[in-house]
Order: sequence, then C-alpha cells, then structure tokens
Amino acid sequence: MARLARRLPFFYGWVIVYISFIGVFIMGAISYWGMPVFVGPIHDDTGWSHASILAGLAARFIVGGFGGFALGHLADKRGGPPLLLLVGVTIDAAALVALRWVETPAQFIFVYGVIGGAGNTGMRLVQSTLVAKWFVARRGTAVGFSSNGGGVSALIMVPVIAFLISELGWRDAWSALAAIMLVLLLPCVPLAVRAPEDVGLEPDNGVQAGPSRPGRVTAATERSYRLGEVVHTWQFWLLLGGVLIGNYALQTHTVVLVPYIEEIGFSSATAASALSVYGLFSLGMRFAWGMLADRLSVRRAIIIQALATGAAAVLLIQVTGLASLYMVIALTGMTLSGYPPLQILVWPEFFGRRHIGSIVGLTQFFTTFAGAVGPVIAGFVNDRSGTYESTLWLLLVTWLACAVVMYAVRSVPSGEREPAVTASMG
Repeated sequence: MARLARRLPFFYGWVIVYISFIGVFIMGAISYWGMPVFVGPIHDDTGWSHASILAGLAARFIVGGFGGFALGHLADKRGGPPLLLLVGVTIDAAALVALRWVETPAQFIFVYGVIGGAGNTGMRLVQSTLVAKWFVARRGTAVGFSSNGGGVSALIMVPVIAFLISELGWRDAWSALAAIMLVLLLPCVPLAVRAPEDVGLEPDNGVQAGPSRPGRVTAATERSYRLGEVVHTWQFWLLLGGVLIGNYALQTHTVVLVPYIEEIGFSSATAASALSVYGLFSLGMRFAWGMLADRLSVRRAIIIQALATGAAAVLLIQVTGLASLYMVIALTGMTLSGYPPLQILVWPEFFGRRHIGSIVGLTQFFTTFAGAVGPVIAGFVNDRSGTYESTLWLLLVTWLACAVVMYAVRSVPSGEREPAVTASMG
C-alpha cells in the first residue's frame, strides 16, 4: 500500500473517501433506505406487524452500538480497519442470505438485527473514522464526498430493491443484496489503510491551506484528546446529547418517509420514486454541507441543518398532490442528508483524529440506542393510531431540540488538550 500510495497521481486519501462512499452506499441499501421498502412486502407475506419488522432494524443499531464500544479501539490500530471490514462484511452478508429461512419475527430480529448488526459494526467504524484520519483542513469536504454514498443509494438502490422484491420475493432479494455487498466491499479490504502516516504520507497530502475561518485547525496545529480525557469534559456530554437527539430524528425521519407517503394515498411505486428524488437532491447537498462545516464550523452547520429539516417535516404533512410531494421530498433530501456527514465531523473537530476510533466507538454505543428507538416508536404509533402524522410533528420538536443543544456547545479550550500529534499515529 505504501508503494501504491506514492505512485498514484492523486492523494491516497481519496481512495479512503471512495471506500467510505461504498460503505455508506451499502449501509443505505441494507438498512436506512432498503428496510422501508421491505416493510410492506414482508408484512403482506407474513402478517408480521410493522413494529416487529422495524424492531429488526432497531436491534441492528443496538448491536452495532455495543460492537462499536467493544471494537472502536481497533480502528486506531495499524491493520485494524482492514480486519474490521473483512470480518464485518462476511458476517453481515451471511446474515442477509440466512433471512431466506426465517419464519417468525423473533428469528428475523435475531438474524437481521443481532447477527447482521454485529457484522455491520466493522463497516460502520471504518466508514466513520478513516476519512477523519486522512483529512484535517479539508475534512468536511472529504466527508461530504463520502457521505454522498447515501444519496446514491437512495437514488439507485430503492428502485433496484423494489424490482428485486417484485421479481424474486423479499427473501431472495436479501440474498441479492448480500451478493452486491460482497462484490463492492471485499476489494476495498486491503486498501483500507488506517492513517496517512502508515504509508509515509501526511493528512491533506501535506497541504495546510483550507477555507478561511477564525481558529481553523490544520494537520500541523490539530490537538487530540485521549478517550479518558474526553469523558471528563462537559463539552463531550453536551455534544453527545445533541447527537443523540439528532440521531433519533435522523433514523425516524428516514424510516417514516415511505410508509407516510403510502398512508396519504400514493402507491408504492410513487413512494419509491419519491425516494429516488430524495437521493437526487441529496447528492450535491452532502458535499455542500461538508463545505459549509469547513467554512462555518460543524456546530453552526448542524444548527442550520436541524432547523431546515424540522421545517421540511412540517411541510410533508401539508402535501396534497404529486407535485407538492416531490417538492417537499426534494427539500427533505437537501436538508436531512446533511446530518450524516455533520455528525461524523463533530468528534474530530472537537477532539482531534488520533484517538477517533475509540471516541466514535464510545459515542456509537449511545447514539445507536437513540437511532434504534426511532423506528420502533414510529412503528408502535402507526400500529396504535393508524397514522405517522404524529411522528412527523414529534420530528419537528426533536430537530429543534438538536439545534438548541448545539447552540449551547462551545469549543474545548486549547490549554486542556494533549500535545499536538506528530508524524506517528502510535
């Protein structure tokens, strides 16, 4: 990898961005965007409640949280990311194939949620830590590029999954997704280099310039916290509270879109096309949100994103026709798509890159619980009331709360940090 990195005509960090892009693309297909497409066919075929089906998604997030807490430190070790990616992809693909034989909701939750969630841990850790180690001055822009995998997934994989389900049935459609995962991610395993220092390079390829902003941190000036120091700062816990609220809102908003569109009278095909519109309008915006974070700070970018996304949730309730549906979904794509890259950027911006695997592993232990609660509550509300509209009003409240918490956070004083990171990542 060191020889390859030096011979490439471009910075090897963009290979890392590509790996992260593919990881986000696959995760979108098998969870965020794929599961809502599966809910209806699984319910129609088996009679399982929406809540029990979405409980599988909740279990997937929860198990991933435990896995991140246990394995996050591996992302900081030399050789750790390729191992996490290889083992994780293999386990997750096997779980998806095994869904062909599940017969009860409990079996579905165990196979998709528990086993699949354990495998998905490796992919989540690699996707959320590697880019932050390779970029500093242009970190927001790089994460914005990689996060576009989610938009492309919504644009491409939602109609593909709908087609696979119609042609193969929901059980074999999961196996097809497993094959796609293996084809796209296994070649990335040997390329997943932990940090630029491991192959004789520097973050940002040694370029220190970035968008002008008072107090901007570069690779030469960035300081890093150890995990033990992080948990003793009030900024960490306040940030974690804001990210918990945002993660709940993100997962709920994502899961609710397709069922709500169908609930207000549109067909499944229209709902799928609406998600494609979401994907289309989210593509450039993920990059734009990353650039905005580079220029304004991640904290300010999240405040803007949360307020705009809350407004989009209210507008969705007002939809009366096809034209207004597509307009609101386009707005949702432009706003909601900003949160995934921004929440990744929070931790390295405040606490540096050296120990980011351990820090992200700890935060995922909490944030995945918040994300897991969202789909379950949405499914429960629908089973009890027959509508998702109340969930959309709750989304307005949660996005506003996220903005308020982020407004209250201030940077950690530089004097509290450990010495600047040198050429060695340890």
